[in-house]
Amino acid sequence: MKPRTCTIPERVSVMNTRHYVAVDYRNLRLQDAGLYQCGDAGVWNHTVNLTVTQDPCCSGPKTVTGYLGETVTISCSYPDQYEENFKNLQKQFGQYFTEVIDTEETQRDRFSISEDRRSRVVSVRIRDVREDDGGVYYCGVWIGGKSVSYLSLYSEIQLRVTGSSILITVCVCVVLLLIGGSALIFYRLRCRRTHVMQTAPTDVRERTGRSQELNELQRGTVIGHHLCYKSSGEIPSY
Repeated sequence: MKPRTCTIPERVSVMNTRHYVAVDYRNLRLQDAGLYQCGDAGVWNHTVNLTVTQDPCCSGPKTVTGYLGETVTISCSYPDQYEENFKNLQKQFGQYFTEVIDTEETQRDRFSISEDRRSRVVSVRIRDVREDDGGVYYCGVWIGGKSVSYLSLYSEIQLRVTGSSILITVCVCVVLLLIGGSALIFYRLRCRRTHVMQTAPTDVRERTGRSQELNELQRGTVIGHHLCYKSSGEIPSY
């Protein structure tokens, strides 16, 4: 039998099945704390005291990036009061949640889970990441009772799956090699040019120097010749 659902405005939704009624209360606020009643056929036979607390470990969603075919780790810190409870990782599908793995086991298919109670951190590793692994995950604890049980989802993680990081690394290396190769070629050409100038034969450098001196002398002579004629008022003819 498919569950019958109805939606109450804003942050509350109700799912009614043959065996239980589930209430989903999202984005809890301090003012949401208080006594709630639930029941069936107009009979309120269960009272729930909802308490809302703040903890730095559970502040806002975070984003994790995974690469196709590789391994990604999702880590969540948890509040002190959940230390003795079994932790789990849930994946959201619309308004429903599916348990991926919990701390009662260490391995489930491509997923493995570990807990560090000293640091109060739960870590889930996903091997061989696939495209459909992307989505919204929640770290949570399941707390059972005689008549009322609840699942507390305290950390939201958005997993984004992208192409292999190997391709990105190769592209970066190629660019760096091209830049390095260009700089090396420029440096070698510059060194070679300097070396050729320094090792040129002495007679060649001397001839070059004398030629430059002769050119300077000839220009000086011509300029002086013109100045002399200009001062005497005569215009030379060549």
